Amino acid sequence: MSRRTRAFTAQLLLVVGLTACGGDDGGSAEDAGATSSSTSAPAADETNASEGGDDGSGRVDIVDFRFEPSEVTVAAGTTVRWENKDEAIHSVVDRELDVRSEDLAQRDTFERTFDEPGEHPYVCGIHDYMEGIVTVE
Repeated sequence: MSRRTRAFTAQLLLVVGLTACGGDDGGSAEDAGATSSSTSAPAADETNASEGGDDGSGRVDIVDFRFEPSEVTVAAGTTVRWENKDEAIHSVVDRELDVRSEDLAQRDTFERTFDEPGEHPYVCGIHDYMEGIVTVE
């Protein structure tokens, strides 16, 4: 194998390894009282990544390795729905309340009802630099 081929192969393996990061901590959405489901969104939804918006609807899209919007404000009793519009697998984790979604493949959703007022920060359990906040009034 030539030096150039070995270097290319090493770079390719590094990229593949980095994109496959993540793991399973053994927790499940059912244990935490949350639900996760796979849905098929219309093609128009796939192209408008920011349609979730902070309009009190409780919709958050996961796109380009970020939560969009990163902050939502909802009334107590509102169910927030996250939809993964990325090709990468993501999850939603609220460490303070010990709530974790299952791993979400593209087009999978996770829903959680927020009854307690306050700020509820969350992260992606696979990519912990992805952060968001649900504020409940």
